Amino acid sequence: EEEEEAATTAQAHEEEEESRAREVVAWVKDMLSLLSALKAKREAQPLALTATRILHNASLHHLKKKDFEAAKDWLRRVLELVEDMKSSAASATAEIKSKWAEQETAAVYLLAWILKEQGDLGAALNSLDLVAQEHFTAAGLQLKLELLLHTKHPAAAVRAAVEALAEALDCTLPIAVGVLHLLKEHCAQLGSATSFFEEVGSGIQRLQDRFKTQAQFLMAQLDLLFAVQDVAQACQTARKLIEGAAQLLDPDTAKRLHSMLWKQAEKEFQAGQHQNALQLYQLSGSLSTQIELSKDTLSKLKSNQAWCSLNLGDLEKCGQLCEESALLDRSNLRAHYLLFRSRLKAGHQEQAAAALRALCNEEVGGDGAGHRAGLLCLAVQDTMACQSQKTAVAALESLSKEVTSSDDLLIMRCLIRLKLMTMGADGSGGESRASLTDVLGYLRSAVDMVDKGKQSKYSLEELRTNCTWFAKVAWNMAVRCCRETMLIMSGHFFDCAFKMDTCAASEDNVSRRKMCCLMAALSCLTQVDNSGAKEEQTAPLKRAATHVQTCKSLMLRCDRDPKAEHLIALMGFRIQCSLGSTEDLHKLLESMCAEQPDLPFEALAAFALEAGHPRVALVALKKFVAVCQAQKHSSPLPWAVLLVSFRRLLTTASALEDVATVHEYIAKAASLMTERKLNVQNAPVGAEQEIAWLVTFAWNRGVDLADHTGSALQPTGAELCNLAFRLAKQLPESTRHTYECKMLQLMPELARESDLGGQELV
Repeated sequence: EEEEEAATTAQAHEEEEESRAREVVAWVKDMLSLLSALKAKREAQPLALTATRILHNASLHHLKKKDFEAAKDWLRRVLELVEDMKSSAASATAEIKSKWAEQETAAVYLLAWILKEQGDLGAALNSLDLVAQEHFTAAGLQLKLELLLHTKHPAAAVRAAVEALAEALDCTLPIAVGVLHLLKEHCAQLGSATSFFEEVGSGIQRLQDRFKTQAQFLMAQLDLLFAVQDVAQACQTARKLIEGAAQLLDPDTAKRLHSMLWKQAEKEFQAGQHQNALQLYQLSGSLSTQIELSKDTLSKLKSNQAWCSLNLGDLEKCGQLCEESALLDRSNLRAHYLLFRSRLKAGHQEQAAAALRALCNEEVGGDGAGHRAGLLCLAVQDTMACQSQKTAVAALESLSKEVTSSDDLLIMRCLIRLKLMTMGADGSGGESRASLTDVLGYLRSAVDMVDKGKQSKYSLEELRTNCTWFAKVAWNMAVRCCRETMLIMSGHFFDCAFKMDTCAASEDNVSRRKMCCLMAALSCLTQVDNSGAKEEQTAPLKRAATHVQTCKSLMLRCDRDPKAEHLIALMGFRIQCSLGSTEDLHKLLESMCAEQPDLPFEALAAFALEAGHPRVALVALKKFVAVCQAQKHSSPLPWAVLLVSFRRLLTTASALEDVATVHEYIAKAASLMTERKLNVQNAPVGAEQEIAWLVTFAWNRGVDLADHTGSALQPTGAELCNLAFRLAKQLPESTRHTYECKMLQLMPELARESDLGGQELV
């Protein structure tokens, strides 16, 4: 109910205002019509002045309601009335004419301000031309200057406006300060410091002459001088403020001046202007008599001055300032580091070592282990550059203690670089292995930092650059380990290289990431081969499986590489042989046969046999023999591998009591040898022993089955013996004769039923 009552009251108030406004409009219209009748009479002048005030107030009423268009309409009526009355006021008194000019100037200023707020800067600037130069006020000139700067008028127009404003009698301190703020905001369009003061320097100097005792004006001037990078003039202005501090500066202004000088000094230092930075730091420090500065602030101020002196080559002054800084605050690590560096450059090794010990002292405190470690990194680099091995080793030892609590990638980079320097190009033995272990530990720490998101202070591009650097180091270390036959260690480095390349997330290194995965998987399998207990093999096998799977996904984004695809398939199958079931292996082998029919299936069979999956091995061997059979010519046929595969296949089938497979593949072996005309002249080295094994195996299996009189397997035994005689024909003559004689002596009945039946043996 209260809200409704308040809303009703507000509505009634608005309606009352609207009613009054309509009455005012009606009265003004009546007044204007009366003025037109009195236009030529002197009595019209006071009445017209009253009318312009009423019209002006009406525009202000609409302006409060943000109705800019209505406000402009009322102001235009004011200007029309003023122009009309001025033309008929030839006989008016000087006082009346002055009042007309005041009314016109006020209306023009208000109209220009409204146009500026609406963004029509050109129209606003043009409207100010209606005001005669002698009638301009300081506020109007400030508005004109703002419009000139916003519309980027030539510097000459800006200079004229500043000079006119400096000469205006009604220019107050707030207006003068506002002018300086405007010039600071737009100083870039007026060029360098030299050209800037050539254009507007005279006007600013006149303003300074008027307000030289006002701290607010001098502070604004100092801010402007910093903006145009005129540090010399800024230092003079700061000295004026500081020297007259008792009269000019209150405590708050003094603190603001101290902060302004310090921040500008930091900017000058970062820009390499160390002399300017030193002057500004000194001016900032001179305010310590006016404002209360803590000991740690004064210590930082001294160490900052010391850094500037060091860069300017004043080593003695740098050392003196560092000692003063350390006396004020022992936890200022930068002071200890700069003292070390200045003494080292000056050749004072003992003093440098003492400063380094102070930097390494944990009781000193400081901004945390990360800051201390970073300064120690710089100290090590300095000593390496000066070839001071003793001091470098001391810093390196201290840095190694700090690294456990550090989370800065830059420190890790320094540590790795230093470790590589101490390793040497051709280090070997246990010392080299220990150094490689240290480098691997640093790389893993860097990987953890990136994974856990500790490096949010870096931009994305900086993070990618760091990760790429670590990836290249890890790759080079992995290659070095491969050369020194440290395959397991190389795998760990390849793993780090892959992770860092992944963090870099660049399409340019996809091939390297693929190779890292491949090599890391091979290293894991090497670790499996070297481990004795089966439970020790599970973890590296799972890691290898992860690498293989990642490598497969990366290969989809690279150009096709058949050799790499075969290697990945072989590793994946070997891992599955150790981790998967026989059923899973059968499915995997079927899919591989369909997708990659040119795989080395004899290798897959070897993996399956080694892992205890003989039936899977049998399928793989059958596939390999089928591939060999499909070849049209004997020259590309890998006879040595084929014969070995026949032996593995038959041994596996025999162990599984698969008589049908034994019979089938002994027959295929005999058929392939006959079709491809394999004999002692074209057989590869070792083929004679493999053929002799096939003959012996076929004969023994045949004799064993033939002994089962009345069994369904007895005919198969006879056929196997017959195949043994056929295979023996591929042997050299002397060897074949020996085998045939033995077979006839042992089982003459089977021999007569074989291909030897009816032949006369010598």
